[in-house]
Amino acid sequence: MAKNIYDNRNTFLLKKGAVLNNHLIKKLTVNGIYYVYIEDEFSDNELKDVISPEIRKKAVDSIKETFTYFNQFNEYKENCQYSMNERSFIKKRNEHLENLTEISKELINDISKKENLVISLVDIKNYDDYTYQHCINVAVLSMVAGIELNLSNKDLKNLSLGAMLHDIGKTFIPKEILNKDGKLSDEEFDIMRKHSLLGYKYLKDCSWLSSAVKIIALQHHEKVNGSGYPKGLKGKDIYKLAKIVSVADVYDALTSNRPYRKPIAPNEALEYLYANGGEHFDYDIVKTFSKKIIPYPVGSLVTLSNGETAVVKKVTKEFSLRPIITILSKSKKRTVNLIKEKNLVITGLSHNL
Repeated sequence: MAKNIYDNRNTFLLKKGAVLNNHLIKKLTVNGIYYVYIEDEFSDNELKDVISPEIRKKAVDSIKETFTYFNQFNEYKENCQYSMNERSFIKKRNEHLENLTEISKELINDISKKENLVISLVDIKNYDDYTYQHCINVAVLSMVAGIELNLSNKDLKNLSLGAMLHDIGKTFIPKEILNKDGKLSDEEFDIMRKHSLLGYKYLKDCSWLSSAVKIIALQHHEKVNGSGYPKGLKGKDIYKLAKIVSVADVYDALTSNRPYRKPIAPNEALEYLYANGGEHFDYDIVKTFSKKIIPYPVGSLVTLSNGETAVVKKVTKEFSLRPIITILSKSKKRTVNLIKEKNLVITGLSHNL
């Protein structure tokens, strides 16, 4: 193992250095984990997360606790028990949100310390914890883009917290729809689309919470051509921070492994964002975001357009899709600079040697 693996309670399943066998593989799959990082002959670089593992664990725990409480809160309201305990519920809700506010500050401090910050690692997510880890990843991706956009510290704080809470409305969506293993019907999708408005309405009651955070929850599915929801807003009518979260949200969702589909390659996710830039997404934000993404970090095994497998040896920030690679030919290994080799491109990550 090249990295520690956690279960859905964020306790260790396997530590870095453990040797996989059939028993351990079964243990991982039972916990919804189907991909792991391993050490091999190409593992000459340590895989590093953008944020420290301690902060990531703390953030995921807090998001999970907050979402779980909000879900319980909603169930009490539906059962007409809300009025009996209104004061205690509001107090507890505020405590959860205040805790997330403090964690958002820690995220900013941790990320701001990094120099030449780029995203070169899409973390492996446990299926059961997808929503919580997705919210943290969206916050990290948004923050990296926000720093590149020279946002003020106030905007970065709102961006971080808003990204963590952007999907809070999903706690009000029926679990059978939220966790459906397959494509949603038109009726189910209409219900799912309500999550952004439901999240906004719930956060709106928190008078001390920044309006910017609430607007991010409301507008993160709006599209610049007006085809988004819930209001069908266009262009400048969409809040800038919500536009950033929208790009980060889609990128992380596309590159994540889900029960009903496999993740797409990072370069394909970036191509999707570019293809929809100016239509669904703010094109300038997409350009800025793409500069901070390294789809194939050093040490990645990749498949080439000629069918060969290669390992990434060096990445140039300005040309992240065309790194220097070593082709693992059966006859002879050779190093190629894809910036100069115009007829050869990476088609995706390789899962086979």
